Amino acid sequence: MIAAINGSAVGGGNLLQMVCDMTEAKRSAVFRQVGPMMGSFDAGYGTW
Repeated sequence: MIAAINGSAVGGGNLLQMVCDMTEAKRSAVFRQVGPMMGSFDAGYGTW
């Protein structure tokens, strides 16, 4: 499965692209997790 990121991949969108086999992204694409900014972490797919 290939993820194509054209803008932002934040939170759940970032997790979905992480479980794909390959990610194609524009240079302006943004990848972020919201948890660390709030003092928490993702205990699900993001920690794999």
